[in-house]
Amino acid sequence: MTAGIAASGARAAYYFVLENADGTTPATPAFKPLRLTQNGLVEQANEIQSNELAADRHRRSARRGATSVSGDIAAELSYGSFDDLLEAAFCGTWASDVLKTGATRRSFAILKRNLDINVDTIYRGCQINQLKFACPLQEKITVTFSVVGKAEESYTVPAGSTFATPSTSDYMTTFEGSLDLDAAPLGAATELNITLANNIEAKYGLFKRPAYAMKIGMIDVTGDLSAYIEDAALKDKYRNEVDTAMVVTMADKASGGNSYVLTLPRERFTSAKDTFNADDLGVQQLNFRSLYDATSTTELMIRRVAAAAPGGN
Repeated sequence: MTAGIAASGARAAYYFVLENADGTTPATPAFKPLRLTQNGLVEQANEIQSNELAADRHRRSARRGATSVSGDIAAELSYGSFDDLLEAAFCGTWASDVLKTGATRRSFAILKRNLDINVDTIYRGCQINQLKFACPLQEKITVTFSVVGKAEESYTVPAGSTFATPSTSDYMTTFEGSLDLDAAPLGAATELNITLANNIEAKYGLFKRPAYAMKIGMIDVTGDLSAYIEDAALKDKYRNEVDTAMVVTMADKASGGNSYVLTLPRERFTSAKDTFNADDLGVQQLNFRSLYDATSTTELMIRRVAAAAPGGN
């Protein structure tokens, strides 16, 4: 310990590595970097307290109970920076630059390095429980990975470990890109959020503090959309429970545009309301759910498109 030095977020570095099939970390990990704006990973533990009565009223023992890891990893969406985590969140596999929802489980060890105090912490058995894309008006597009895991431990980086350098692609904004409903542009949109949930939770066994296993549930793809009120078209889709194809293109400022294209092939609005603030423009707010589509065999898919090289055909 060095006097006067305490851990600073400005000197923290974050990495991840895919765990082995048996849940262990590779002997010589090849760590990949995490570009993020906030790391909310923490160990959760309940307290086990004695109910033994004492005439002097003093409690004499307390124990740490079952543990798990949870929290959000928040980031600005950039091309090529999170493809491994997207794959884990979708429980699918990239094929020809397309990723669909599926049932393939992946777990990671996530490493936090406090470089200013030389302390390394590892979070084991981490899976992506939820993935959220947030597209606010006139702003950066953000992505949030909600993580659940088994345990937090102090860590000594093994000799021979490697650390890849982060990508340098720029963040994406809502100035580039597009939003289409049934192949028609929706220029009146003011905000869009899309969430993929895997419904993962820790399960416990006797005589063991960390989680025994991570249970996975059904896929839920939900979201909300806000738009100026131009006509009754969106409200009619809600009232008539119309299945709609939603396509969202999120791009950066690179020439030709690196992009991710989200497709919800069978989205259905589940609620709708209008809001008017004095003499300002009215805004309609709609919640939606994307259902399994037999033709595209998914509720949600993402396609990655690299910008064309300068001078390319």
